[in-house]
Amino acid sequence: MNIEALLQADDMLWIAHRGAKSECPENTLPAFIRAVEMGADMIELDVRLVATARSSFSTIQP
Repeated sequence: MNIEALLQADDMLWIAHRGAKSECPENTLPAFIRAVEMGADMIELDVRLVATARSSFSTIQP
């Protein structure tokens, strides 16, 4: 399903913030894969700009 269809649907969306962080380290590929396996409609991840002007995933929060 594309984003437009999801946003127009009457159902509530499940957006996995940082993936399935209850089962995997947050903001990691395994957490995103697990969230999709669990039925998430979307995933949300943290990106930050570093001094080299490249995007970088944020580190795992303690």
